[in-house]
Amino acid sequence: MRKTWLWIMVCILLLPMAGCGLFWTGVFVKLARTVRADGQGIWNSDADPIPCDPEVQEAINVQEAIANKQVMLGMTADQVRESWGEPDDINRTTTRWGTSEQWVYGPSLEAMYLYFDDGVLTSVQE
Repeated sequence: MRKTWLWIMVCILLLPMAGCGLFWTGVFVKLARTVRADGQGIWNSDADPIPCDPEVQEAINVQEAIANKQVMLGMTADQVRESWGEPDDINRTTTRWGTSEQWVYGPSLEAMYLYFDDGVLTSVQE
C-alpha cells in the first residue's frame, strides 16, 4: 500500500511538469494498474502489486518452465531445446503455408511428440 501512495505522490508532483498528454496517460494507466491489483501483476515481498505486462509475464513463465525442464505451448524451438535438449528425431513437412515439425523424444513406445508450426510449439502428444 505504501508504494501505491508513493505513486500517487509522484504523479501529483510530476503532473504540473508534464505538459504532454501521452505522459499523463501513461502515468494514470500505471497508477490504475497498481491500485487495481486484481491478480494481473507480480507481487513483491511487501505484498504490494507490481503491474506486469502480459508479454513480460509470459517470458517469466517460459523461463520458469525451462528451469523446471518443462515445455509449454507457444515456446520457440530454441526454448524447447534449452529445456529438453535435442530431440531423438525430427519429422518435417513443408507446404506453401509454412513448415510443420514433429519432434520425437524417447523410445517409440514411451515417446513424447511435440508439434511445431513455423518454429512455435503448438501441441504435445504423449
